[in-house]
Parts: sequence; structure tokens; C-alpha cells
Amino acid sequence: MRFVTARNLPDKTTRRKIPKKVVHDGRIFYTVNDAASMLGTSVTKVRELMGSGKLEWTQFKVNGKLFVAGDSLVKLKKEWPSKSATEA
Repeated sequence: MRFVTARNLPDKTTRRKIPKKVVHDGRIFYTVNDAASMLGTSVTKVRELMGSGKLEWTQFKVNGKLFVAGDSLVKLKKEWPSKSATEA
């Protein structure tokens, strides 16, 4: 018996990356890599935003991965300039 998930679908065109998320105290946290792909920017830019306080982040283990709060991603995404606005 095999469970069908997005990772083991036979057609590679339907495969997509599943964001790594953690639910903690009713809030959703995403990895920095997934946050960068959601914002359409680089990991370095996300880390700069974390350092400036525009993104709320946490670390669940000492020396572990960094996670960005989903609600702060949504709030920043609303303020984030669209690509068409920056190109014009």
C-alpha cells in the first residue's frame, strides 16, 4: 500500500514543492527559504527584513532553523511593491 502525496505522484509536471511549516500556539511559521519564495525574493533579503524587524521570526531549537511567522508574511506581502510597479 502506498499513499499518494505530492512527493510521489507519477507525473513530474504535477509535482510542486510543499512548504515546510510549523504550527505553534495556533500560529503558522514557515522556513526562511519558503518565505523567500512566497515573497518572490532572495533568502538574503528575507534575512535583512528579519533583522530590520519587518518580519517576525523565531527559532524553535538552539542552533536550529529559522522560521518566519505567516501573519507577518501576509502583512508584508500587502505592503510589498509588485514587480510591475517597480518596473514601470
